[in-house]
Amino acid sequence: MVGTIALYDYDKYCGRLPTICCITPEYGKENFYKLLKSEIEKIKNYYPDAKYTGVSDGVADNWTFLENHTSNQTLDFFHA
Repeated sequence: MVGTIALYDYDKYCGRLPTICCITPEYGKENFYKLLKSEIEKIKNYYPDAKYTGVSDGVADNWTFLENHTSNQTLDFFHA
């Protein structure tokens, strides 16, 4: 599984900042969700006032995970 956290700041940096990539090669989502949750918490501590949007495919448990960590969610372009 692969997940990314992409940061944007149009006011100060005029666009996209570095991206954090989370990869877990083993089968199952438990370790992936643990790693991604840890990275999200670090970012939220650093940018507490940022807007957080989750983007995913249509898999139900991905939406459940994102609802706990983002204020809104959207289906990615490819799956739409």
